[in-house]
Amino acid sequence: MSVVMVIDDEPNLRFVLELALSDAGHNVILAKNGLDGLEKLYAGLKPDLILVDLKMSILSGKDLL
Repeated sequence: MSVVMVIDDEPNLRFVLELALSDAGHNVILAKNGLDGLEKLYAGLKPDLILVDLKMSILSGKDLL
């Protein structure tokens, strides 16, 4: 079982991805924008995979990467 972080500013997309990934047996960490995702990473969370939206208003995925 892997840990997947989803960073996206669209709540509906976060919900759908969380549902699909959870149903597939993964633990899911959600972040509402790049800054939120970065804070969670600095707090010590270590996902195996990060899915990030490149176009977000608060710290874009491109800037986060």
